[in-house]
Amino acid sequence: MEISARIQQTEVMFMAWDTAWFLGFLMPFVFGIPFPVPGNVYISGYHWHNADMNGVLSRIARTGQLALAFLCLPLRGSIALRYCYTLLVLDCWFFFYPFTGFNASRVKKQGFDSFIIPFVSVIVVTLIII
Repeated sequence: MEISARIQQTEVMFMAWDTAWFLGFLMPFVFGIPFPVPGNVYISGYHWHNADMNGVLSRIARTGQLALAFLCLPLRGSIALRYCYTLLVLDCWFFFYPFTGFNASRVKKQGFDSFIIPFVSVIVVTLIII
């Protein structure tokens, strides 16, 4: 995502999600599934608007989604795949509240046509790792 931002000449910073740590701690114990809460890459500074940067954010988000998809492949059969795959699904398909911090909401702002690559990438990864 950082490389994609640099190509688009956009300065970004990583920010952890402090609001999801409790859910990330609780989910494995209650439901038996991991809930990764890493954070996301955000545009640096406060002098920008979502409406002006939607295209940039969408391209950065799709880059992150594809990177996650490719990261899942060598992790096949390991415990780390559970976290990576869960993050991939959340990052590609969960665009609604309270999951709007994931990249799917950034991609959705460009329209549902832009969901084709993330949607297909999750399906392809699923078929490969099964």
